[in-house]
Amino acid sequence: MREVVVVALITALSARWAAAATTTTTLATSTTTSSTTSTTLPPTPASTLCTCKAGACEVSKGTYPVNPGSDLDFGTCALTIDAGATIQLTSGTGAPVTIEAGSLTMGPSAQILGAPSSLAPNDGGTVSITVTGAMVLDAGAVVVVDAQDATASEIDLTAGGAITLAGKPGSAVLSAQASTTNGDGGTINIDAGGDVTIDAALSAASGAQGGGGTIWIATTNANVTVNAPLDASGGEFDGGCIDIESDLDLMTAPEAKLSVDGGGLSGSGGQIILDSNVQGAVTIGGPVSGKAAGSNQNSSEGGGDGGELDSFTTNGSVTVDAPVTLPGGTGGGGGGTIDIEPTGGGLVISAPLSLPGSGMGSCGGTATFGVSPGTTNVSLPSAPIDVSGDTCGSGTVFLSADDVATVPGEINADSNGTTVGGGLISLTAETLTVGGKLHADGGGGEVNLQACDLTLSAGGQTLATGPNGFNLLQASGPMEVDGTMTATQANTLDYLDPAHFPVVHSSSISPAAAIVKDNPPVPPLCPGQATTTTTTSTSSTLAVTTTTMVPQTTTTTVAHTTTTSTTLLPTTSTTTTSTTSTTRRSTTTTSTTATTVQSSTSTTPVSTSTTTTTPDCTEESLQGFDAVDCHIDLLASMIAEQPSDTFGDRRVTKALLAHIGKARGLVDAARLEISPGPDLRLAVRQLRTATRGLARKARSGETPPDLALTLSTLMDQTIAEIGQL
Repeated sequence: MREVVVVALITALSARWAAAATTTTTLATSTTTSSTTSTTLPPTPASTLCTCKAGACEVSKGTYPVNPGSDLDFGTCALTIDAGATIQLTSGTGAPVTIEAGSLTMGPSAQILGAPSSLAPNDGGTVSITVTGAMVLDAGAVVVVDAQDATASEIDLTAGGAITLAGKPGSAVLSAQASTTNGDGGTINIDAGGDVTIDAALSAASGAQGGGGTIWIATTNANVTVNAPLDASGGEFDGGCIDIESDLDLMTAPEAKLSVDGGGLSGSGGQIILDSNVQGAVTIGGPVSGKAAGSNQNSSEGGGDGGELDSFTTNGSVTVDAPVTLPGGTGGGGGGTIDIEPTGGGLVISAPLSLPGSGMGSCGGTATFGVSPGTTNVSLPSAPIDVSGDTCGSGTVFLSADDVATVPGEINADSNGTTVGGGLISLTAETLTVGGKLHADGGGGEVNLQACDLTLSAGGQTLATGPNGFNLLQASGPMEVDGTMTATQANTLDYLDPAHFPVVHSSSISPAAAIVKDNPPVPPLCPGQATTTTTTSTSSTLAVTTTTMVPQTTTTTVAHTTTTSTTLLPTTSTTTTSTTSTTRRSTTTTSTTATTVQSSTSTTPVSTSTTTTTPDCTEESLQGFDAVDCHIDLLASMIAEQPSDTFGDRRVTKALLAHIGKARGLVDAARLEISPGPDLRLAVRQLRTATRGLARKARSGETPPDLALTLSTLMDQTIAEIGQL
């Protein structure tokens, strides 16, 4: 209670206080009492909406306020929200509102809404819906938790069966987007045990000065079909993330544009992940956009970097039938990244791919097509692929196919022609046919083609005309050159088998081709071919010192010898010799593991040292949720303290930390729940996504293998601990 006394006094004034009489008059005396009362809203009971009868519960037309923290548990009843019915949160703060039922059907124009902006301008609230069966949102039905700043706004849909979002064309069926310039986008999570079909838009977009949100979709032994746009675009603080993890087929239709654009003056593009994790194909039929924003070349802002598209399969093909646009922003922004690696299937691309840098000082993008062994055939588009850059250097294009690769179109890996920074185009397959224009003009630019059966068709061109630029064609079987080769330094035709001397029909080779045998070494890409391989000597020491903080130091030494030696503390001494033979190539590898490091005899090793610091929670006897939290925090700290290029670039680091942070939040939420299973399952999926991303970077050589092994082992351990909760 607070008392305020207001007294007004009028005093007769005189020229001199000492000589004059003073008269004081009290005009008014008043006392005002005020009090503040804090009220916690009670949970709203499920019976307020409907009563379950004969296995069904129907929410009739009308408006139903629901307080934060309410658990609307309808048991095994089939829940129907009729057309015209609106369920609205009374506040955005507080615990999530959860809805649990046997199944859910939302009729046309049925609504579940977050808190009104007048009550919660910066928090639309969290709506979590879990059903054991199917979930259907009919045309016009929506779940919306928009807010001025939607950072804390979240929609979670979990179903044991299928999820179908019919929604309303032209509007978002699920929306957690910012409504003001400075607001960030929110989070949308969809997890189903059956097929997921999305026929209306989803949005987790930010304002022009915010950061894009997250859209995450996953299925268990089921398919994902996206027939409408998904938007996680951002502003000045970069685009967000769209991550679709299907166990079976994943398909986006031509109308399904996926957007993670950056905005503002220099916002970078975000990340899009499209994976089939068990058995199935990925078909990208709609445009993919991760454009960066840019500013005047001379401004302090410059340009942001282009976004990233990753797509992987475990046993299936990938098809790209729509443009992928990931350019850097004007003012020096770097080009984006494409990494498409189907395993157990082929890759077909029929649309242009644009990921150049933009403006003075920009770097070109990076594109990876296929993985060997794993990807059967690769067909690149007749439309152009652009990874060009400026003084920072051009980008790179890598292609790997176990069988056949065809390259009919243009690949632009040009830089601005300085003495360094030329691009690299490296294409490898058993049978490789190039009919397009491949150019890596710029200092040190290189076009390298490798195959068993290699053909540069009459219309094909390899150009490396900058300072020190060169073309290198290598074949372990037949090689035929009918097209144009132009370089500044050299055009080299390198063959392995004397029975297959290169056949040159072209008169457009400048300078004249130098024909050499196995120099540099030609990879044995024909079936049944064998060669003596060069292995690496690796010494890895993983030591943990017990102090208040536990430093974890990893040192890797790599040298070109025929012995591999690995030291782990503690360890046992074993010697293993293995021989691997395939119909395609034969390789003999000898490896030794011991408690001491063997030295190389003829080469000088190149050493790389990586040091990480471990939080002291690992020294505590933690169990259950506490142990999981400790290990997740350890993962985050180990990744965060690495140099920015340890995982390729900062976007990858940001994505890894985002997945791990999401897992931490889900585990924290599960700690408070009576039935923590759904959130724990989502946490495991986040960690597995991070593990796959880490494995990709280790496989590409961007991440040191010892660090990748340490992190992936810790992730696996954390996943196992979550499974015991």
